[in-house]
Amino acid sequence: MYLWLDTCFELFIKPDTGGRYYEFNFASNGDWNVFRFDEYRGPLAESDDFTACSRIIGITREHLHLRAEISPADHVLRGKINFLPAVVLKLKTGEEFFLASHHSSPEPDFHDHTTYKNGLEF
Repeated sequence: MYLWLDTCFELFIKPDTGGRYYEFNFASNGDWNVFRFDEYRGPLAESDDFTACSRIIGITREHLHLRAEISPADHVLRGKINFLPAVVLKLKTGEEFFLASHHSSPEPDFHDHTTYKNGLEF
């Protein structure tokens, strides 16, 4: 159920108003989750505000190409949203990497809304 416990692609989306935000997890085997948080690291709840799918479209020695599609319910995204793409990478050696375009401190915190530097307008 918790795909971030292994290698996965993550996407965090936060509407510009209010404290609500969403966490999407996409695994390389096609599994996915979407969770809604009503406040920073608030109680974890699965969300049906979106439908999603993902699939591998190519694998080479150096690359994994994953395609993910997200469709929001009509009431979910209006106005501006901010988002953060991220990756949890776990190697066979046991090493873990938490990668994102922005981190607010030396310890990664994908739930920190101040790191959601990317925006879209709907």
